[in-house]
Amino acid sequence: MRDPFEVLRKESSAENPPPRFVLELYRRLEQELDTVVPTTPSGRQPPTDPGARVRTVAPCLVVPDIAAAIDFYVTAFGAAGVERHRMPDGSLVYAEFRLGTALLGVADEDAQWNRSPHSLGGSAVPIDLVVDDADGFIDRAVAAGAEVVIPLADHVHGRAGRLADPFGHLWIVSAPLVRGGSDRETGLRSNQTLEEEPDG
Repeated sequence: MRDPFEVLRKESSAENPPPRFVLELYRRLEQELDTVVPTTPSGRQPPTDPGARVRTVAPCLVVPDIAAAIDFYVTAFGAAGVERHRMPDGSLVYAEFRLGTALLGVADEDAQWNRSPHSLGGSAVPIDLVVDDADGFIDRAVAAGAEVVIPLADHVHGRAGRLADPFGHLWIVSAPLVRGGSDRETGLRSNQTLEEEPDG
C-alpha cells in the first residue's frame, strides 16, 4: 500500500498560478468569508493589507433641515428604510435611508464640520441614479421641488439628465435606451453608430 503522506515529504517549490485561477479563487473566498476583495482587469493580485479593502461607500448629504430632506427624498426619489437618530432632547441630528441598494446619510448643517452646498456655493459631487423610467422619475422629483439643471436627452449610454434637489445636491438621472432587442444589443448598436458617424 502506498504511503498517503509521501507527497508531503517531497521538497516543495513556489508556484505561479494563472491570473484567472487567482481571481476565481479570490472570488470564491470572498463569497465564503463575506469580504470585499478588489480585482483589476489586468489580473493583479489584490492588496494583502486588510486596511486597504473597502467594504462599502455611503455618502452623507449635509442639509439645513433633516426632516424636510427626508420628506423630499421619500416623496421624490422613493427613499426607503429611513432611520432617524435623535439627541436626548429629541432633536434630529442624523438620518439614513436607502435608494435601491445604496445607503445614504443625511446630516444637519453646522458652521464647524458640516457645510451644505448652499453654504459652499454649490456641490462639486453629482450622484448617479440609474432608474427604469428617467422621464417619470424627473417629473416626480420636479413636482416635489427639484430643479432641472440639464434636461433629459438620449445619449449613447442611455437617456439622462441632471437635477438639483432643494438642498443643492446634484443628481444624474439615467435609464437605458430600449429600441427593441436587449439592452446589451441596443448599447452595441449605439456604440457602432457613434463610431461610424463622421465628425461635424
